[in-house]
Amino acid sequence: MDSTKVLAVVNRLGSTMKAVRVCFLRNGDPFFRGVMLSVSPCKYKDFGILLEDVTSVLHSHVVLRSGIERLCRTNGTPITFLDSFLDGDIVVCCCRYERFIEMDYSVSRHFGRLRTAIPRWINSRKASNETMPKVLPDSVAIYIDESFRLVNSQTTAICLAKPKTKEVRRCIVKVVNEKYMLNRDAKYKEVEIMRKLQTHPNVVDLIFTVHRPGYSYTFFVIECMACSVQDMRARQGRIPEPTVHRVMRDVACGLTYIHANGIIHRDIKPDNLLLSFADGVLVAKIADFGAATYFEDGAMKGFVGTARYIAPEMILGCKYDYRVDTWSFGVTLFCMLFIRHPFGTGYTDIRDICNDTVVSEYQFPLELKDCISEDAKSLIDALLVKDPILRLTSAEISQHPFMLSGSITDSER
Repeated sequence: MDSTKVLAVVNRLGSTMKAVRVCFLRNGDPFFRGVMLSVSPCKYKDFGILLEDVTSVLHSHVVLRSGIERLCRTNGTPITFLDSFLDGDIVVCCCRYERFIEMDYSVSRHFGRLRTAIPRWINSRKASNETMPKVLPDSVAIYIDESFRLVNSQTTAICLAKPKTKEVRRCIVKVVNEKYMLNRDAKYKEVEIMRKLQTHPNVVDLIFTVHRPGYSYTFFVIECMACSVQDMRARQGRIPEPTVHRVMRDVACGLTYIHANGIIHRDIKPDNLLLSFADGVLVAKIADFGAATYFEDGAMKGFVGTARYIAPEMILGCKYDYRVDTWSFGVTLFCMLFIRHPFGTGYTDIRDICNDTVVSEYQFPLELKDCISEDAKSLIDALLVKDPILRLTSAEISQHPFMLSGSITDSER
């Protein structure tokens, strides 16, 4: 086999390697607990690029005599290829002319948590074997002339309903297998929470609910909006910043109200932000409170939400508070302005996405960086902070210059 074919085989094999989580330590430093990076051919085209990135990351934490030129496991075994890494590897980084120093190295406690937390979360998301009902109860069907099934899973069904008369407004019927939801999360209180939040203009309206005793399904009749932010992204790609400003100002207002009532949404994302254009005015509302719960100080743990929008502290299994929602708000804002996600780009596996969220730093796309206002980038920087203590609260988001400004860049005037 000639060298060209050999190279093609090697590249093909390398491209199938999934991202692995690796902790990089400094040679001879017993106090530095390491930095975590996600390693895969998708992120690093060759071993040299990885060494450059490791050098750059370590340089901000420890003193380096030169660039990192050699990697070893803690037993001294050298690593020279990308596909040599194993998930959970602990690696010692050596500069030029340095000999490997064998000693007891300290590793960040978060690294151990990350290795066990993500599989637990994936296992907790196993679906129910029950099927959703195909027929609506009479108390719901009496108002509806025709319905179109939009989503149909083993846990939730959503129908777009056409009303029988003009007196009944167009609505969405959401059917939830409450038995499954309670088994998955004992704090499931969607009906109670939606009723409590009904007075706010940036929370979707719950018209009425139906739940028969001894019946495991709950039917939500909810106001129908024009589309979701995700629908807008699918049609337009990058959303103009003035539109993003108007939408996220409403979302921040609704989120502040939700938090003021002692509730955490836990699934803020473009699919759950609904838009209407009544009388030519764009209004955004927060929807889908299936993951929402009441905040309990010091007791909030567990994995709830959508992988690409979950905060690092939740992935790691740490205790969390309202600021898991502001992290998701920041990810959503990034997606609307820059088209792609800040973390997990190129990954489809939940483990890879969560790992990248915890260990990687986001970058603004160079081709769009100058098209976005400094206020918008400043708000993203203040939200996508790994340490939740340093992250903005929902009330602070509303007072940020981006939210208080007209938010129109020179390129969009």
